[in-house]
Amino acid sequence: MREPPLILVVDDVPDNVDILQMRLESQGYEVTTAGDGEAALAIIRDKLPDLVLLDIMMPKLDGIATVKQLKADTALPFTPVILVTARADAKDVIAGLEAGGDDYLTKPVDQAALMARVRAMLRIKALHDTVQEQARRLEDQAGELALWNKELESRVEGQLGQIERMGALKRFLAPQLAELIIARGEDSVLQSHRRDIVVVFGDLRGYTAFAETAEPEELLDLLNAYHAAVGPIVTRSEGTLDHFSGDGIMVFFNDPLPCPDAAERAVRMAIEMREALLELQTEWKKRGRQIGFGLGIAQERAGSARRREGADADRLGGARGARIERDRRNQHDRRQRRGFRRDPHSFLPRCAGPCPGVRHFPFRRNRRKSPLGLSRGSPRCGAARRGTGLFPSRECGRVGGRG
Repeated sequence: MREPPLILVVDDVPDNVDILQMRLESQGYEVTTAGDGEAALAIIRDKLPDLVLLDIMMPKLDGIATVKQLKADTALPFTPVILVTARADAKDVIAGLEAGGDDYLTKPVDQAALMARVRAMLRIKALHDTVQEQARRLEDQAGELALWNKELESRVEGQLGQIERMGALKRFLAPQLAELIIARGEDSVLQSHRRDIVVVFGDLRGYTAFAETAEPEELLDLLNAYHAAVGPIVTRSEGTLDHFSGDGIMVFFNDPLPCPDAAERAVRMAIEMREALLELQTEWKKRGRQIGFGLGIAQERAGSARRREGADADRLGGARGARIERDRRNQHDRRQRRGFRRDPHSFLPRCAGPCPGVRHFPFRRNRRKSPLGLSRGSPRCGAARRGTGLFPSRECGRVGGRG
């Protein structure tokens, strides 16, 4: 509502218009006038007055029809109407109020009654406008709240995605590396590259024989204790867990997260693993389990490829996992023995030679044999002596002998 309020006076008699305008302006109100109903509707749509004093008996469009059109137009705001007429009959009053009029004044208009009704209608107008404004504010706030809810849902969904991704990454990587990937929002550290790494491999000695005779519950208890002892050590050492299946575990350092003391970390982790497994071995021996623990450490320059999700990293728990691991090892051993019987030299690594001036002699068996039936006697040629296994010559395909 305006300040001061705007009042529209509608009457086809100019003298009546002048009288009402003079009285209202003397009280500080702003007044505009119209001579008939059609002109009044046009002014109402244009200026949106706060109150209308409307005569009933007018040419073109009378007051009853005017107020009906005014109240039926939903595009217009609430505008109170006081009907001013010389008709004092009760039927006329009822007809005007039913048409949409808010109050009724009879001519001649009393000054005090006029001002009392004007102030009452303007209070109603002010309260109505206040309610409408609050309703608009509530609607706007509801819209803002809906936007905030959508934004909150998207944030929660994003955070849940990060948590799920973090959980998936922690299955394969150290927590520090997983957090680094999530913080950067990319997995560039996992792209293919070359780097000097330190590899630690460990497994349980006597596990396969134990798995063949142990009950599933007993085997599961052993694996759970083993994983519970070794897993936290890998996490604390910030190594990358590449393989942890059954009794075998492989961890490498300096990739994909670089660390300047990779060898020292690997050694410290191996020592900590050994000490933790010594306690378990003591307990296992009390239960009649002849289980040991072996560790190996190697340093090499290697290239990495992006591995597929879940590849060779899940734990094999329970009797089913033990049987799978045992069957895999047995099949591998059987294939090696069959292959060796067909072509023994195919299982021997090639010499780093050539070895000029060195005579090569056929392979000789002795009492100490490997699982494949090979002698553990070391070759004598200079190129082979720098290695650690049995090295046949590239030229003759036989084990190097004494030069």
